[in-house]
Amino acid sequence: MRYAWAALLATLATGAFAKAPDGAPPAKTVPFTETVQGIRVDDPYRWMETGGDDYQAWLKAQAAAANSWLSKLPALPAMLKDIERRSGGIESVGAIERRGTYVFVARRGVGAQTAKLMVREGPGGTERVLFDPASLDTATVKGNVIGYWEASPDGAHVYLGVSAGGSEEATLRIIETTTGRFVDGEVPQALYNGGTSEIGGMFPQWLPDGSGFFYNRLAEGAKRESPDYYLNSRLFLHRIGTPTVTDRLVVARGMAGAPEMQPVEAPVAFVYPGSRTALLVLSDGVGRSLRLLRAPLADVTAGKARWVPVGSRADQIESVTMIGEDLYMVRRDRPRGRVVVLRGGATDVAAAAEVVPEGESVIDTVIGTGDGVYVVGRDAMGAQLRLLTGDGKLAPVPLPFNGTSYIAHGSTAGKGLLLSLENYVTPRTRLLVTGTSVVDTKLGPLPPYPVDAYVAETAIVTARDGTKVPVDFVRRNDLAKDGKRPVLLDAYGAYGINGDPYFNPRIYGFLDAGGIYATAKVRGGGEFGRDWWQAGKGVTKPNTWRDAIDSALWFNNSGWTSGKRITLWGTSAGGIMVGRAVTERPDLWAGAVASVGILNAMRFEFGPNGKTNIAEFGTVTDPVGAKALYEMDAYLHVKDGTAYPPMLVTAGANDPRVIAWQPGKFAARMQAAGTGGPTVFSVDFDQGHGIGSMRTQLDLKAAQIGAFTLWAAEQAAATVPVSPRPARP
Repeated sequence: MRYAWAALLATLATGAFAKAPDGAPPAKTVPFTETVQGIRVDDPYRWMETGGDDYQAWLKAQAAAANSWLSKLPALPAMLKDIERRSGGIESVGAIERRGTYVFVARRGVGAQTAKLMVREGPGGTERVLFDPASLDTATVKGNVIGYWEASPDGAHVYLGVSAGGSEEATLRIIETTTGRFVDGEVPQALYNGGTSEIGGMFPQWLPDGSGFFYNRLAEGAKRESPDYYLNSRLFLHRIGTPTVTDRLVVARGMAGAPEMQPVEAPVAFVYPGSRTALLVLSDGVGRSLRLLRAPLADVTAGKARWVPVGSRADQIESVTMIGEDLYMVRRDRPRGRVVVLRGGATDVAAAAEVVPEGESVIDTVIGTGDGVYVVGRDAMGAQLRLLTGDGKLAPVPLPFNGTSYIAHGSTAGKGLLLSLENYVTPRTRLLVTGTSVVDTKLGPLPPYPVDAYVAETAIVTARDGTKVPVDFVRRNDLAKDGKRPVLLDAYGAYGINGDPYFNPRIYGFLDAGGIYATAKVRGGGEFGRDWWQAGKGVTKPNTWRDAIDSALWFNNSGWTSGKRITLWGTSAGGIMVGRAVTERPDLWAGAVASVGILNAMRFEFGPNGKTNIAEFGTVTDPVGAKALYEMDAYLHVKDGTAYPPMLVTAGANDPRVIAWQPGKFAARMQAAGTGGPTVFSVDFDQGHGIGSMRTQLDLKAAQIGAFTLWAAEQAAATVPVSPRPARP
């Protein structure tokens, strides 16, 4: 699908080549200069950090101008219609649990905005709605979604976290399965509770008898705008049948009997059926290494626990599970990880027995079940699964195709593992693994549109220092290799998180329009283990955006595209990547998209999520850290009079992870400094970081990015070709 040049100019005549879209007011400047560890910092938009009426008025005016500009993109109507057809035209099945005599499933119906929690008694029972988050919507509180949930071991109760307005700040509630009634009251600020394998995951944990559960909660009076928002969170125990206001405080910083804790350490309790031990995990913000302590479960529930350390954070433990009293751990003291075990109540990690040595593949997590310990990892071809049995034998579990696994759930209460598998051209498949046997559960319908029209490939790009960087890309299988294809190049590169392929129906409209969607697995991610992560972290962070630059240069020499037809996209911590790639090589890009991105790195630790991220990015209180943060800071590298490419910069007004002034200050600086553009600053007042968004919100954002990419490639294609050589720092 192509759009005539004349039509583009006519449609976007106002603001197409301006520094800001028509109607977007310039932000006021207030001179401010400081010296940080010997670095001069000019920050004329520092005033935004304190909020106020001027800031809110500017955000709203920018949002209105952005909405107007984006609505005129020629490809937007058709692309949005296509995305809505694909994303809403199929029922979506989320997590599935079997507890007691009940089967629970999160199900989003055809055309629905959010998932409902459904229940049936037995696999053949009649399914009914147990909870519909829309039932909590009011005139002032809208967009309620289920952020997390889990049924008790007997299925009698379900806890669930509900968020509104795109915020991940959940309210924890308990629902009775037989009646569908809420019981015991509610708990505000119960966070976004991610899965236990996630960095900092704080998934509430049921007691084995279902009589209650442990959960993490923010500090009393935590303010979303405060730099201390995520600090000093606390661990509680709720007992079913008692008011939540009487929940017992189990662990808190400074509490008598609690271990010594740093403000960023979040306490989480894990319990395992068949084990007499409670495991206390202290996650260190975004740091991957965990601090572990153990105590008898009976003592913890009685309020008299004496927590005994298991090794230390220096042991680099990243995943744990227990079978009986044996503790299995993934240690990252080797680049790709290994699995060790402590038998009984042993606590000396240095003396732990190695049961799975480091190999060619990366080990991510361990999950204990009645079959043994499943070892989940990945190699160059995708997810890898192995089973470690009680006799110490390690057997490979063959998977039906190469893909990424985002769900791996099992319990020592029973045999089997529920595993998901997907890739760019294969929808999410839910597999039941028992031993080394794998069965497709057929849960979740296939999409009502063909996927065989698309093909996924992987290119190996040689970066400027000789490092081999994989780049996955997907396209139509009949796409002409004519050097004129618009490319949307995505990259992240932080926290050791992988840029793995996943099935995303929202990209197919862009592919049908002749585009290529690509993901560069830049350094800073975890694709090849610890060393790959460390090579794009702190002082080595420039490798992240330079790998993205070199990946773009490969595309320009690949035969698929040429000139300036590539739009670079980064989200959240990927904002560092996209912001610095644009400011370092503004000539390379047709356009760029920074979604809820970190774009003012030197000030990030002063936002609500900043202190918990010091372990990843560094701190300005340290000379080395300050220099590294300055290098990462796109806002401070914007230069007056530079012809920057068009940029779409987004922010969520309810975002506590990357507060809106981070992208806001960058957008204001770009609008004031550049001669190219425009820089379009899109602010959504009904969203946060993207967690808990409604389906139509996600559809619109995807359509805007796809349509923006097509427009940017078309209007930039006739410009002077870019240099084929990487820019040297």
